[in-house]
Amino acid sequence: MQISQNVHHQKVHQTIYQYLLKIQKIHQYRIQQHYLNQSNQKQVFLIIMSLNLIMKKTRKVKNFNKNLLIRIKKKTINLKIKIFKLQIYKKILIKKFEKYNNLILILIEYLKTKNHVNTQKKNNQLQ
Repeated sequence: MQISQNVHHQKVHQTIYQYLLKIQKIHQYRIQQHYLNQSNQKQVFLIIMSLNLIMKKTRKVKNFNKNLLIRIKKKTINLKIKIFKLQIYKKILIKKFEKYNNLILILIEYLKTKNHVNTQKKNNQLQ
């Protein structure tokens, strides 16, 4: 009985370690990118859901490392907060892009009209 419990213990530790590694990879990716795209957000949410399931299961195991559970909870909460902040940042970036895009369109229109006026002046001078 004790041996099987220890084996189960090790498996739980391994799965949690794997998920923590995945979280770390996603965090590194987030640092490289300005914001997460839809597929990465889904990945993060799947990992968070899996971690929540693991936490529920590990509560049943006796003598489980409580500190590890607390650290996992903190990481998931921090991840959720980071995702929320990144979504806001993404919206801000999109708004800025739209603003600059509109300015560029106005500038293009202005240059077209200016170019048109300049060609008319040249044509008038030639005549």
